[in-house]
Amino acid sequence: MRKYWNVDQISGLILLAVAALVIELLFFDGGLLISLAAGLACLYFSKKQREAAAKKALFLIGCFILALTVVNMMTFRLFVLGVVGWVVYRYYQSKKHPQVIAPPFPEHPVPERKVLKRKPLFQNLLFGSQRTPREVYEWNDIHLLLGVGDVVIDLSNTFLPKDAVISIRGFVGNVQILVPYEVEFSIHHTAVFSQVQILDEIGERVINEAIEYETEAYGSATEKVKIFTSMIVGKVEVRRV
Repeated sequence: MRKYWNVDQISGLILLAVAALVIELLFFDGGLLISLAAGLACLYFSKKQREAAAKKALFLIGCFILALTVVNMMTFRLFVLGVVGWVVYRYYQSKKHPQVIAPPFPEHPVPERKVLKRKPLFQNLLFGSQRTPREVYEWNDIHLLLGVGDVVIDLSNTFLPKDAVISIRGFVGNVQILVPYEVEFSIHHTAVFSQVQILDEIGERVINEAIEYETEAYGSATEKVKIFTSMIVGKVEVRRV
């Protein structure tokens, strides 16, 4: 804001607005002057009242009259129109000449590194089922959005990083995750209606709630995977391979 305005400009605009207001009240609409005087009078006499109810009533009436008077002023409408026009103009200028903020260059330039595109293991599908390759594959964290379909993720054919992540959000379908014995895991599942089977220990129905489990050694494990699943209707199964 300081870049586009200075004190002289703001002072000039205030004086211009006051002059326009006086001209409108004196020469164009005398009724507004009467309404303005009535509102100020209500505010003044509200301070003189001793009873709280009368004081509050006069204050509210005065505020209402003043607000209605200001809204009906042509000067106020022109001011609002000018503000909207200025905002639109500044937005248009920012699009034509965007402000560039760049960090200072170091004394020794850092060599440019290329950004490599990686192919995800799964693609978002509206309908259809998917599974990880049956042969050895390179791991990428899974962030999958499904419509209707099943997903099978076999972690025994890949090398997992220290903190692998699986995130699956679906509408209707089943999710099966096969975890090697040496890999610990945690699972956070939310659903409207679903069935959850975790190893051979936990089997329960989820009705409009969220559940969370983790293996006993998850906190200290060096090889582990975080699993997040959410769906409307379906089944989630996690078992060892």
